[in-house]
Amino acid sequence: MKLNCSLDDLYGFCMVARYGSFTQAARALHMPLSTLSRRIAHLEDQLNLKLLHRDAHKVQLTQEGQDYYQKSMSWLDGLYDTVGTLQQNNQAASGTVRVTAPISLCQQSLAPLFTEFLQCYPDIQLDLRLSNRHIDIEEDAIDVAFRVGEHTHADWVGRALYSTHMMVCAAPQLSTDHIRHPKDLIDVPKILMRPIVPRHFKHDRSGARYEFVTTENVRMWVNDMQVLTQAVIAGIGIGFIPDNIAKPLIASGQIVPVLPEWSNEPRTCHLLYRHRANIPCRVRLFIDFITERFEA
Repeated sequence: MKLNCSLDDLYGFCMVARYGSFTQAARALHMPLSTLSRRIAHLEDQLNLKLLHRDAHKVQLTQEGQDYYQKSMSWLDGLYDTVGTLQQNNQAASGTVRVTAPISLCQQSLAPLFTEFLQCYPDIQLDLRLSNRHIDIEEDAIDVAFRVGEHTHADWVGRALYSTHMMVCAAPQLSTDHIRHPKDLIDVPKILMRPIVPRHFKHDRSGARYEFVTTENVRMWVNDMQVLTQAVIAGIGIGFIPDNIAKPLIASGQIVPVLPEWSNEPRTCHLLYRHRANIPCRVRLFIDFITERFEA
């Protein structure tokens, strides 16, 4: 049987039963007497039961009304207890935060922050879903997602954390003197990351632009930046390496920059979270912790 009555109808009935008076119940509910009377009549119609005996002086529960009141109050008490517990948990620095991030991004910059966060909040747990493929953040009930590049989730708030440039790099022993233009990379052995994304180049002086997308002469496909970097150092081929990783290796002489006059357009790392007012305390703490670390 499908009922078309609301929780307000049920609560109104329980208040009338508790006070034994429509007038007192309406006063307690801050509701017009006529509205309350109409709600109870609607409830009785939906249940096809007589719940109350009304006369000019008092209101009495029928036998069905007494049974319905006792069961309804038991259910309502349990519901309010549950809501109270959830609200308390929502405001506490405890529970699980579900996070997804690219594997390489976690290795480069996020892993130490995750550890530091857990040390600061011992009652919060992190459920990390690390993948270089974009998982379904809605289906997996993700609280916070890290994405590199533009995000397309209209219902999620995106906060930019930092931007990175991808540098074309090679081992010193690899011959790169003939590489003058990004199109020259086509014939060079390469180590490429999956998923493949176009690399947009701009010449620092002339302003010339070039979009590099190729799957030719690939020595290794990989979805881990550490593996890619080690392959470049070993001289297997050239590779695109984030500047924060590449610059120390260039300074130490382990790799050299290729096409230094061509800049690769920066890509921004975003922190995404659901666009809603009542964010659980544990999630808000995590968001604030991460953003403060990158603002410092």
